[in-house]
This record gives sequence, structure tokens and C-alpha cells, in this order.
Amino acid sequence: MTNQTSIKEGREQFRYWKTIEVRWGDMDAMGHVNNSIYFRYCESARIALLRGLDIGGRAEGRTHGPTLVTASCDFLREVKYPAALDVGVRVEHISRRSFAMQYAMFFAGTDDLAAVARS
Repeated sequence: MTNQTSIKEGREQFRYWKTIEVRWGDMDAMGHVNNSIYFRYCESARIALLRGLDIGGRAEGRTHGPTLVTASCDFLREVKYPAALDVGVRVEHISRRSFAMQYAMFFAGTDDLAAVARS
């Protein structure tokens, strides 16, 4: 698996990008984006990628589709409103019955990494 250090080497490891606008309501009482919201950002990027590859699920009327089994996130920098994040997503590993995805959340238009996640 790729570790966090190698992701810091650059954005070029990701081919698919989705820009997410941070909403005021994404913040918590501490004035920064709540940790749980990062998983929603990853979800938005993951669903957009899978739909683009025509890998859908029940929302598209199919009887089956990908199921999320595990998710983790390393929070590297605070994100505060207003901001935008470029969420890179890629398939990290494929096996017979599963696959793993990796995400890198950069402040939009920069190489400043805010978080790294996997699912």
C-alpha cells in the first residue's frame, strides 16, 4: 500500500479529481471542518468516479453494487470555511472480490495536503 509520505510527493498519482466546496455547516464548534465530513468528501469523489465508470448500485436501479466495508482518514491540516478541496481518488488495490481506494484532499489549486483517506 502507498503510505502518506508518498502521497505528499504530488498530485500526479491521481487521475480522477473532484473539487468540493466547503460549506459553513461543515464546520464544528471548534471552527474547522468536522472530522466526519471528510468521509462525505471522499464519498462524493468515490461515487462520481464509480458512476463515470458505469459502476453503479441500487440508486441506478441495479440489484447489487459496491459496498463500503472500512474507511480511515489521516487529518493533516485544519480546513476552515471558506475553502475548496481538490479530492483525488484512485483504486489502490484490486482482488477477486474487493478493491481498495485511496483519496488525497488538497487545498484547491495547491500542493497543500489536508487529509489522506482509504476505503
